[in-house]
Amino acid sequence: MSSSSTTVDILARLRHETRAVHEALEQLPFNQALGNGTITEALTQQFLARLYGFVAPFEAQLRSNEELLGPAWELPRRYRAHLLRQDLPEAATLPLVPELPP
Repeated sequence: MSSSSTTVDILARLRHETRAVHEALEQLPFNQALGNGTITEALTQQFLARLYGFVAPFEAQLRSNEELLGPAWELPRRYRAHLLRQDLPEAATLPLVPELPP
């Protein structure tokens, strides 16, 4: 099996195994407002701040283990914390998830 197809298989498995979490996220106020067309700037800022609080430490953990995953994962292309920081001037003061699963 090629490295590329292994990556695709892992990503498909990840999507399948995290489906319940994604469905729960769809019920959050931001996503509900987005779906209803009633999104506000305040809801957007709150959502981005919460997202950053998870994404920043998660990406830091990925960066420290990049060599284990290999280039097929194209991790630098997937990183998003730098984009969230552009939209969140207060990013440096936001709380981060204190502990991620191993």
